[in-house]
Amino acid sequence: PGCINLSPAWFQQGHENVSDPEVSASLKGPSCENILKAIARPAAITSAALRVMHPEQYWAGLRTLSNLGNIAVSKDLPQMPEALQYWASVFNTLSIISNRETPHHRDHMFISECFDILTTVGNYSNAWMTMPNLQLEFKYNSGCMIAFSGRIVRH
Repeated sequence: PGCINLSPAWFQQGHENVSDPEVSASLKGPSCENILKAIARPAAITSAALRVMHPEQYWAGLRTLSNLGNIAVSKDLPQMPEALQYWASVFNTLSIISNRETPHHRDHMFISECFDILTTVGNYSNAWMTMPNLQLEFKYNSGCMIAFSGRIVRH
């Protein structure tokens, strides 16, 4: 089991006095382009789904990425322009979680009015997504996509 966080621009945890975002550690180095090209299709599909489900969040994501590009160039931030060039999502962070079962939780640092979109890939079956406060349970096999407010809905 594991988790990899990918982001063209985020604030590194555990670092003090960092005023500018950085490319996530998983995207630093020579494999950045290959990683982002490999996830481009699911990232684009997820973005297209968000465009239909929550247009306001979609356009806010595009504006944010555009602003990040301008900041990266004006401040000469290393590696960020390349990461943004291949970034195919309107979300600024993607977490790839492998073989995980997590306790039910809410994402307290998230904005209530915005959606998380969880997408499953891989070769497996018999997975379930439960949302106990809504009394919902979904079959969550490969190829599923579920969108909800992670701050409001326990999952």
